[in-house]
Amino acid sequence: MKISATRLQTYLDCPRKYRYLYVECLPRPFSPPLAFGGAIHTAIQTFEQEWMSNGIPPDVEAAVQGFRREWATLMEQEAFPASTGEENYFALGALILQSYLSDRRRGLPPLVAEFAFEIPFGEHSLTGVIDRIDESEAGLVLV
Repeated sequence: MKISATRLQTYLDCPRKYRYLYVECLPRPFSPPLAFGGAIHTAIQTFEQEWMSNGIPPDVEAAVQGFRREWATLMEQEAFPASTGEENYFALGALILQSYLSDRRRGLPPLVAEFAFEIPFGEHSLTGVIDRIDESEAGLVLV
């Protein structure tokens, strides 16, 4: 069995939800907050990976445009109910990205982005993904 922080938290929150997601492998229903978080994460991930590849932090506006494309793809795949405020989600996402990425550009590029790991633990394994590994004066920082 694979154990991750997400799986463990899901089980602690609701054992039935854990069963549906990880034992029966039922698909997750679409939810605007999950779509929003996924689109933000993808935009930040792309920003960090481009920065690592080129050694130059990408333009913040280019990252926001990447978010816009990801958001448009999500909107095509899953129709948002009119009451969810699709445009409000996009405006909030663009604002969050502009603030976060403008601040990030003042630092150093990450050493690693989206580092997947698996640690054997008897007949089980602990799995996860570290979003970013940075270097600081105090040493490595896991984000």
